[in-house]
Amino acid sequence: MLAQGKVIISCNSSDFCFFSENLNLTAPSHLSTSGDPFSGKNWRQGSLLPNSKALCIDTPTGEDVLALKEIGVVDSVGIFKKPSPPLIIQGEGRKHPFPGDSFDFEFSGKGGFFEEFVKPAEFAGEICRTLQPEGFLEVHTTARDSYIFNSFLELFNCCELIGTR
Repeated sequence: MLAQGKVIISCNSSDFCFFSENLNLTAPSHLSTSGDPFSGKNWRQGSLLPNSKALCIDTPTGEDVLALKEIGVVDSVGIFKKPSPPLIIQGEGRKHPFPGDSFDFEFSGKGGFFEEFVKPAEFAGEICRTLQPEGFLEVHTTARDSYIFNSFLELFNCCELIGTR
């Protein structure tokens, strides 16, 4: 059973990690240093199911949306300042065009250094607003040191860290 509240996975690299191995989200208290829950049978045993609603944040090309759809999460959509239907609708990381508690899973593959995010508190606040209780968030970012990484985590007061890579 999942821990109460929302859960965050933060990747500290800019590589695309939907399809790596070995983390099973059915045990959120387990910290893993490698892997991703959405490959093979692991994503089916975790919380991302074919009937899940997934949001990819600030995705200019929609590759991450397409990847989710290809693994069976058909109710996946991306947001970006310039829409590109049907995969991407207009929206921003700090202003999602959806009501609260809309998504089981949210992904930001924006990459780059956290301290370069524009209005990071608004970005985190929108994720906390639109992510369902016990939903999952995966963010690909890089922090130059532990102080910056911990500052990043503090913005997501709605989440619990379950793993980094």
